[in-house]
Amino acid sequence: MLVLAFSASSYATDRLTIEPIGFYGKSQFLYRAKDPACVCQKSNCAFEDEGGKQECIPVKLISFDLSSDKVTFIDQKTLKAISVAGTPPAIGKFPIVFNGDRFSVSLRDGCNKNYESFPPGTSNVECEVFLISKNLGRKKVSSISFYPSPNHSISVIGYFKHPSELKVVIVLQEGNYQFEGESYFYQKTIGADLTKGFKK
Repeated sequence: MLVLAFSASSYATDRLTIEPIGFYGKSQFLYRAKDPACVCQKSNCAFEDEGGKQECIPVKLISFDLSSDKVTFIDQKTLKAISVAGTPPAIGKFPIVFNGDRFSVSLRDGCNKNYESFPPGTSNVECEVFLISKNLGRKKVSSISFYPSPNHSISVIGYFKHPSELKVVIVLQEGNYQFEGESYFYQKTIGADLTKGFKK
């Protein structure tokens, strides 16, 4: 299952990036979901687009469960009460070489297929995301629905590895839309276990 960086309800806001805080417990990943286009002046925060100024929230604190893909919004008080393991993790690049195995992420052809190759009137395309293990096989970890357009793209940014569990957070980026010179993008997280669910 795929969880959007800013929303617990399958809807995305443009221009979202993930800033890791760290892991706690066996399956929780904390991060800040940031909108770099959201500018705050005094108590008012907004970004400008083709419709003029729009209110926005520059940062939200997210607790992401790698086992259930549940997203929980938290506040600063809750964050201070949580014991985060170590320092904020650095993002790694695939492939992952771990315990004698090699893991990579595969995006099916439809994910970045030329929009002109879809039948006329196509309004919804499924992009399947797979985690590939050299030893265990492969498994589907997400399916992304999107509207095909000339400048749409989906790419793999990397991963965050749990320090003590055999689990990772996969980070994708979707977007690169061009509208009046603006680039739109948002980063997404997928929880994945490195030991279960693979098929050869």
